[in-house]
Amino acid sequence: MKNLSIIFAVCFLLIGCTSSKVVITPDELPEANFKQPYYAKFEIKGGSGPVSAGGLSYSMTPVNSGIELDICDPDDKTFFTYNCFIVKGIPKISQNITLKIKGDMVGTMYMGSSEFNKTYIIKVKESE
Repeated sequence: MKNLSIIFAVCFLLIGCTSSKVVITPDELPEANFKQPYYAKFEIKGGSGPVSAGGLSYSMTPVNSGIELDICDPDDKTFFTYNCFIVKGIPKISQNITLKIKGDMVGTMYMGSSEFNKTYIIKVKESE
């Protein structure tokens, strides 16, 4: 029985020391219509833990596209506040909008942080 407990403890520690790959879903954001409300959501999962607020950065080009990035729930005060994002607004331009997001996950005592880097291209088409 003692050997079984030791084996279980070692397996538990080894599983806790590994982290999964960071996955950002969906793979692509939907198309937008020029001068029409746009709303899309993406999530960051996996890795070594929640997204690190201090290690998160993004850029949106063109800058004055009318589209902005926000967290899903501003009232959420948990560690996972920065794992869910909303891309929203009304496109003021009729060209593609590029959203680049990068950062890292909070590291654990067994594992360092997991980095991620994702580029979304939002195709803006003329309203029909």
